[in-house]
Amino acid sequence: MVIDSGASVNLLDEITFARIKSHGNESLRPTQAKIYSYGSESPLPLLGTFNATVKSSYASTSAQLLVVKRENGNLLSYHTAQKLDLIAVSVNTATIADSDKNSPGF
Repeated sequence: MVIDSGASVNLLDEITFARIKSHGNESLRPTQAKIYSYGSESPLPLLGTFNATVKSSYASTSAQLLVVKRENGNLLSYHTAQKLDLIAVSVNTATIADSDKNSPGF
């Protein structure tokens, strides 16, 4: 799966889902979700959804996966990637104290 830090959902293509299904008894539930790829005006063709345990080398979590028609690749959402300790976002800030304003370079 590719981590997409801008994705709000986890997507599997139908080829990957068929491979998962061949090793278990996963079945799809219908979904009314409308998912759009970046910049698109038409929704992706969804086949359904299922819940699964997703694992990384660092953690595991339960996640909802939406299955997309055809072979389009697989995306891991920001939220799921964060739960699996695969991605972290931090914000660094710097402040200038009044005494520093007289230092050379300011």
